[in-house]
Amino acid sequence: MLFRSLLITLPLAALLWAGLPLGDETRPASPPPSWWRSLLAGMICGICCYGYPPVRIFLPLLIAATMAVNWRVWFACDKRALAALAAGFAAFFLPLAWKQLVDPEMSARANQLWAWRPNASLAGKVWSVIARYPPHFGPDFLFTRGDSNPWITPPEGYGTLLWYTLPMMIAGVAAIAIAWKKSRAARLLALAVLLYPAGDVLNYHTGPNSLRSLPGVCALMLLAAWGTTQLVSWVAAKSRAAGWILGGATAMVVLAMSMVFLDDFFGAFNRQASVWSSFNVDMVRAFEWLRPRYAGADAVFCTSGNLPHPYIYAMVGLNYDPAEWFRGPMEKIAGPAPNHAHPGEDVYVRVGKLNFFYGFDDTQRLQAAMKNGRAHLILIARPGELTGLSNPALELRDEQGKVTLQIFDQMM
Repeated sequence: MLFRSLLITLPLAALLWAGLPLGDETRPASPPPSWWRSLLAGMICGICCYGYPPVRIFLPLLIAATMAVNWRVWFACDKRALAALAAGFAAFFLPLAWKQLVDPEMSARANQLWAWRPNASLAGKVWSVIARYPPHFGPDFLFTRGDSNPWITPPEGYGTLLWYTLPMMIAGVAAIAIAWKKSRAARLLALAVLLYPAGDVLNYHTGPNSLRSLPGVCALMLLAAWGTTQLVSWVAAKSRAAGWILGGATAMVVLAMSMVFLDDFFGAFNRQASVWSSFNVDMVRAFEWLRPRYAGADAVFCTSGNLPHPYIYAMVGLNYDPAEWFRGPMEKIAGPAPNHAHPGEDVYVRVGKLNFFYGFDDTQRLQAAMKNGRAHLILIARPGELTGLSNPALELRDEQGKVTLQIFDQMM
């Protein structure tokens, strides 16, 4: 998540470093924008669009909106710097945009997740997008519950942000209102806040999606930070002692609430059975157990259940060589799989010695693994999924002691 946040903050920092008119510097007192810095800033903006799909929507939209609302200042800039910025951005963004347009594989998953229903009219599509916008600013998503998806939901009673940010953001809104006419930075921040759901509103979800919204959440944190500094500065101008008291009290509240959250997050929440199930802790441990035994096995058969992309857990747990992924034999089908997983995606049923159950009749693959006589097979399954096998080599349990995964090490 920190990396995704940097995909937004780093380009903005680069634009400021280049001397482009995002802040409130006055010309010509400040040095003019540097063309070579502008070139690098444009390249950074373009490169960051490769990191996460919502960034490809939010970042270009934010930069374009910033230029539009302050077009007189941008138009008055050194034209060499603007040309260098455009060239640096285009060098990396245009190939990505072209690939996105001409390669259907780039949008295969997105086509399964649009906010509108299939065959919806243009008006219906527009309304579906608009309807997803307001909940991103509601207290339910921001402070009390967060994302409703069990894989990314926060601990009970928490939202996307901690409660201390609410008064800070209110102060930020007030500061923007006061400084709107004379401050480009205030207008930029206001635009960033209004646009923050842009990376999420095009896709369906049970509510606001915290991961797709994350690039824009940086704007909310900047709003809170700016509001706090403006308020403390205003109070300090009236009374230096009061300013120190307010700043110190704010820091203590932030620290205390953050410590309580971290204790809840890494404590009781981390031990919940739902969290263990959502993050498949048992599967990670199974592949860690398998790592030193993997070379000696002829084949590994692993359950999938409702697990999204089980081979990802295998690659991480086994410390799998990326080159081996491309060298080794693999089989894949177009999703969704028979268990309804992975719509619009490739479903890998075999990668090297790893075989994954998706509801197929896997007898043939088991027989193929044993066709050369005795075979050393390792089977990873949920309790009850495999019949006729007993005495598992390892049983993995959740925090409540319930068996969630069994590993059989068999010569067959």
